[in-house]
Amino acid sequence: MGDNSNKYGVYLNAFMTFRNGLVYGPHYVWTQEELAAITPHQLVQWLSTKAYGVPSPGPDDNPTVGRSSSLEYYKKAISSFMPHRLQPWNSITSFGNPTRSVEVNDLIKRVKKKEVRKLGKPSEARRALEPEEFEQLIQLIEENPDEKRYLMSALNRFQFHMIARVDDTAKFYVEDLKPNQQFTFTLLAKMCWSKNVQDERDAPDQIVIGAMDRRYCPLLGLAVHLETWIASGKGATNKFVFGFAGSEDPKKNKATAKHFLAAHVFGAPAFHRVSPGNIGTHSTRKYAATFARRNGCSRDDTDSRGRWKKRQRQVDTYIEPTLPFPDAKVAAVLCRGGACKYVMKGEIQISDDWILAYVVPSIALRFPNSVALVLGRALLWAAFEDFGSYLPAGLLSRIKTAYNDIPDRTLGENENPVKKVLLVISGHEGEVYIDELLNDSDEEDDNNLDGEPPRIRRRHRRDHDIAGLHTQMRNLRRQNEQLEAANERRANISDAHLALLTRLVRRLLGQAARPMRNPTTGEVRINIQVPPPAPPTGEPIVPATLSPLPKTIHTLWLEYQFGIGGRKAAKDFTSFERGKVKYNYHRRKVVWDVVGELVRGGWTAAVACDRISEVYGQQESVTNIINRMRKDRITYHGEGGHPALRIANL
Repeated sequence: MGDNSNKYGVYLNAFMTFRNGLVYGPHYVWTQEELAAITPHQLVQWLSTKAYGVPSPGPDDNPTVGRSSSLEYYKKAISSFMPHRLQPWNSITSFGNPTRSVEVNDLIKRVKKKEVRKLGKPSEARRALEPEEFEQLIQLIEENPDEKRYLMSALNRFQFHMIARVDDTAKFYVEDLKPNQQFTFTLLAKMCWSKNVQDERDAPDQIVIGAMDRRYCPLLGLAVHLETWIASGKGATNKFVFGFAGSEDPKKNKATAKHFLAAHVFGAPAFHRVSPGNIGTHSTRKYAATFARRNGCSRDDTDSRGRWKKRQRQVDTYIEPTLPFPDAKVAAVLCRGGACKYVMKGEIQISDDWILAYVVPSIALRFPNSVALVLGRALLWAAFEDFGSYLPAGLLSRIKTAYNDIPDRTLGENENPVKKVLLVISGHEGEVYIDELLNDSDEEDDNNLDGEPPRIRRRHRRDHDIAGLHTQMRNLRRQNEQLEAANERRANISDAHLALLTRLVRRLLGQAARPMRNPTTGEVRINIQVPPPAPPTGEPIVPATLSPLPKTIHTLWLEYQFGIGGRKAAKDFTSFERGKVKYNYHRRKVVWDVVGELVRGGWTAAVACDRISEVYGQQESVTNIINRMRKDRITYHGEGGHPALRIANL
């Protein structure tokens, strides 16, 4: 029986109403026989109605009613009910899943082509927010008098920092916000309800870091929201971090967040749209992914931070899903202004117990002390900054009153006891390193947040700096090795080109004029490339012999065309003279024939000789080239020799 209870059932009912002309209720149960009777033609007619408005559109009709993305969604919805949904449609046997047919796919392709040519329905997809728009969003939320502003501010900061959908954020469990044992000034978050998470390995622990720009700081947003939310009683027992009015219905919380943004932010007169296009809750995720890519993060690292990574190859099964450095690198990029840690100033002794008791007492009731301390330092910093009316008056009064009652306080009454320290994130050999960037004034701190003596603190700081320097040195050394390897490859290529150029020059020099003595007359002649004058009748002065060991193919051709060493050109040998050097003449003739054929085909003799050397190898001797050419003449008998030396192929 076809289960019609899920969210796709409404589309199946709509299709069946179109197909049968009957109205079906939401609880109608479809039998396997009814579903198996569906054909691709019927689906194409219904999808055409959704896109074109008519069941049989003509070639000149345009899909102005629906988008191709909607057709793909309808196809997916109906496919989930098909009895053979994994089987492609066989048009011959009329068996399989009709949504996986050529007709349905061709219809969607036609609609897409129309959309590309701007002949279809305009897109209603949400675009990414621009930086100015996101900052306006945070500002308008904080200025709104509604009590939801604390939750909405934290939700949008956290959504941006985790590259998450509002659905994922609405389903973020309290138990999945955990301390980071390696870097105690950060937190870990596990978003196991993300859309693309199909396996436990797809939802690893991900780092949450503070940001120098408070509008992007997830720790600050979480601290204000959780302290006020839990103290009000609405979050005392809620299993989700973001539950409006104590609601534990994620769908309702998502709808509330969407309505709040539409009414109080995107629809507000004060909200200025930087660029045209539709924006909504999904625009924040698109902005985060775009922001990371524009700031140098790779596509794979961004996919991993946004939990888009899927196991498509066997090796992905063996790769540990927790990637500390790539995840921390993208998280730091999403901290606009730079990643930071909240540190207590050294002039004042504030214990962890004081922070838990007076800054975040409500958070400490539901979360471990290590989590409450990270959020407490961020909240304490915010209490002494001028944020207008964002922070609750009662919360501010409690914190400042308790702070003023601290004995032996060296800081002023309104001086912030917390400072932000900029962080540098690097990695090497699978390890992530988070180092502080300290200025000169930080060296004078006589105490630190752990209450250590100045001497011990300076030693720890020095060790930390040295570790950071070692990390940078290893990175530079690796980059240097890569550059050396690249330079070596370029040098090898240059050496090969230089060797080729040297051989060409040597070959040209071998053809140049040089003094040669006639062995018969003793005459010294300069230009051997010009044929010698014809001897007087009856006086054979020029010998009809071949050179004993020609070094190049060029020399071999000169021997045939003009003669070398004062000898007669081989092409002018008589039958009697050819018989006297029959063996060498016969062997060398295979080269002379190929060069002559190439010359008759329009090539110069020098280029033809170079071509032969390229085919059989620049380093090969003339003897080896002749042997291989004689073998090719037998192999390719009647075809013109080696294929690379045929005029038809060149």
